[in-house]
Amino acid sequence: MIERKRIVSERIVISIDQSKCDGCGLCITACAEQAIELVGGKAVLKADRYCDGLGACVGQCPRGAISLETRQAEAFDPGKAFGQICPGLAELTAEDSSGPLHWPIKLALVRPEARHLDDCELLVAGDCVGYVAPGLAADAFGRRVIIACPKLGDRGLYARNLAAIFANHSLRSISVAYMDLPCCAVLARLVLDALGRAGKDTSVRRLVFGIDGRMVCGHQAGRGDHGCT
Repeated sequence: MIERKRIVSERIVISIDQSKCDGCGLCITACAEQAIELVGGKAVLKADRYCDGLGACVGQCPRGAISLETRQAEAFDPGKAFGQICPGLAELTAEDSSGPLHWPIKLALVRPEARHLDDCELLVAGDCVGYVAPGLAADAFGRRVIIACPKLGDRGLYARNLAAIFANHSLRSISVAYMDLPCCAVLARLVLDALGRAGKDTSVRRLVFGIDGRMVCGHQAGRGDHGCT
C-alpha cells in the first residue's frame, strides 16, 4: 500500500497543558474524532492529523488545560481519524459497494487529493436537499457526492476546498443540487467561482428543487449564470 504524502502547514490544533491536566477524560468523550487519549494519567493528542482544530474539547476541560494554538501541523485527515474509530470506513468508494458509497462526503472534511474523485461525475448538493427531494438519490447513483450548507457553513473554507478539488482532479461532469432559496443558491456560485480559480471549464448542471421536493429547474450553467430563469 502506498503511503500518501503528508501535508504540513500552519493551522489551528489543540494544545494540552500537562501541568493542569488531572486525567478526568472529559475531553476524550467530547472529541468526535477520538484524537485524544490518556497516557500516564494525562490527556495527550494522538496525532495532529486526527485534530480538526474546531476545539469541541476545549470547553469541556474543568481545569482549563486545553487551548487552541496556531502552529505548523500535519493536515487534518478525516479518513485517518474516522478510520481509527471504525476500521474500514477510512475511505470507502463506489468500488466497495453496489451504490454510490464513499467517505467522507461533507465538503469541509473531503481531502482535495482524495483518490475517489479522480475522473468522476461529481454531485455537489446542499445538506437538506436529499431529505426534501429523496428522488435525488437516483441521480446520485454512480456519482461521487459532496454535501455542504452554504448558509451555516464556512463559505471561505468551502471555496478553498472546492478550488483545490477541481485543481487536483479532472472531472467528467459536475452537478449542483440545491433548494430554490437564496441562501442555498450560493452553493452554485461557489462551484462556478472555484472552477474559475482552478482554471477548469468542466460543464456544470444545476438541479434546483422546491420545498415540495419537485425539481423546478435543471440546466447547464456558466460562470456568469447565477440563477434559473
